[in-house]
Amino acid sequence: MFYIPTNDRATGHTPHRDSLRSATSIESDGTPTLVNVWIPLTDATTLNSCIYVLPAHLDPHYPRQGGVRSPRKIELQTTELQNIRALPAQAGSVLCWSTHLIHWGARSSDYATHPRLSFAMYYQSRRVPPYHEVTMDIPSPLPFTYRLQLIEKVWRRTGKGPSGIPL
Repeated sequence: MFYIPTNDRATGHTPHRDSLRSATSIESDGTPTLVNVWIPLTDATTLNSCIYVLPAHLDPHYPRQGGVRSPRKIELQTTELQNIRALPAQAGSVLCWSTHLIHWGARSSDYATHPRLSFAMYYQSRRVPPYHEVTMDIPSPLPFTYRLQLIEKVWRRTGKGPSGIPL
């Protein structure tokens, strides 16, 4: 969970590529086998830290074929700033991108009308081995109590609840 309040000091994550990626997370044809799924629970606007991206086709380090691992450290050049795209999204929208895509949550604003609340998860192709120890095959809807157990498992593993709040 991510909570970004309405003030000029609040920010989302800095520009990054997700750490959960590998040479096999991009197929030889460029298709990702692992994607980040991001869902805003409130409207995400340019004033309350919507997601920003550097489109893959404008990123010289984005892997164009399998077997290439893109650098995690991000240093955008001044000439690349015009390539950035804001992705404002209505509450309940579903945005997906490759874990290799440079993305971030921008600075919020005192002028925002409401905070940004969102969550993210990974989905991966069944064609590759699991990338993470809590990866699971979901053949049917999960019962509510099981979903709560999974949330608790992740929180206990990381030691943090929503927005990085220590447990």
